[in-house]
Amino acid sequence: MPGLSRHQPVEPRRNTRSHAPRRSGRGVTETAGRDSTTHDDPPMIVCARYDVLRALADASGVEQITLWALPHKKYQVSFRIKNQPQEWYLATLRNNATPRAFVNLGAAAHIAYGLAHAPIMIVNMSKVRPK
Repeated sequence: MPGLSRHQPVEPRRNTRSHAPRRSGRGVTETAGRDSTTHDDPPMIVCARYDVLRALADASGVEQITLWALPHKKYQVSFRIKNQPQEWYLATLRNNATPRAFVNLGAAAHIAYGLAHAPIMIVNMSKVRPK
């Protein structure tokens, strides 16, 4: 092997992955029952790409659009689809499970309104750090 002298013992490579068994599903452990100390799961974030959200908005309709202000001057867009209990977030192109973060509020509003003409558009600034 290059870079090794004859007198150095060769150590086998260690596996950096954990040897824990994989769980199916969302990683929730199964329990026999729930007691008073067990809390419900946090609300699931549903992300979809632009073309999927546009088809869903055309088929079902949009009740409202929410623009979320995040720390470090970033913004996210979510949609409330009619007859759907959860918020739908616009996803990134590379990763469908990650909500897209915009750096310009005007661009976020323009894309959101172009995707679905909702009667209500809310700008939520509650997650912004105060100065």
